[in-house]
Amino acid sequence: MKNMKLKRGLFFLLAVTPLAFAAYSPPAHSASSGWEDIGGGKARLVAVVHPEEGRIEGFVEFALEEGWKTYWKYPGDSGIAPEFDFSQSSGVAIDQISFPAPKFIRIPGSSFAGYKGDTRFVFEGAIGGPNPSLSLNLMAGVCKDICIPAMASFSIDAAELEASDVRSMLELDEAREHLPKSATGELGVVHGTLASDGTLTFDAQVPVNTDDAQLFVMPPAGLFPTEPQAESGQSGTARVFTSSLGSDFVRDEAVGQSWEYVLTTGSEAVTGRVELQP
Repeated sequence: MKNMKLKRGLFFLLAVTPLAFAAYSPPAHSASSGWEDIGGGKARLVAVVHPEEGRIEGFVEFALEEGWKTYWKYPGDSGIAPEFDFSQSSGVAIDQISFPAPKFIRIPGSSFAGYKGDTRFVFEGAIGGPNPSLSLNLMAGVCKDICIPAMASFSIDAAELEASDVRSMLELDEAREHLPKSATGELGVVHGTLASDGTLTFDAQVPVNTDDAQLFVMPPAGLFPTEPQAESGQSGTARVFTSSLGSDFVRDEAVGQSWEYVLTTGSEAVTGRVELQP
């Protein structure tokens, strides 16, 4: 009798287990390119396809060697921000690329917003054909003692995009965790102004007991603000950051324009936009 119960239990387990795995298996496919050299490190392309939704997402990963850095999307007046050209892809249209929260990096004679070590830039887009393939031409500035332009090309064909790579899916989830969240009333920039002498002032809200807030701004094309500095002696939840456009700027190119920003504290990062006022 015991053996019969055991056999019935085993039959039930074997019958249900495939269904359970089918129910919980992700409906997406994923693949990764090989690593390519970018001078001071290496880079690769990872893609995850959601065929039922007609969407594709993934990330471009930089693995920089010790001492090497790369830029955020605003590289200052002389750097090279990462550029991701997916135009040679087939049946794929990438419509968004998201940068993780940067840090200010100091090198002799310069300071810029950027990254060290491992960094993942997340992308997403639409699939418009039955056999999509993904191609990327990458260019980025990488720096150690000097800065150099790094270029690399990647491709993932249709057959590879139909594969299933669970590790890539998990890595994409992890990459998204490092992206700034949307700004809120408790953490974000609430006002921005430009004075006649080129001084920029950004008013922000931060959580109570925040003492390490940093602001990164992405200006309209052709404008080159200095690194925003938090005014000294601030407490509570209000923060004021100041920057400068210098004296050589066209006022109409700055005022009334939407400035993208990232605001970070020790444990949080948010992104949003603020319209600059006169």
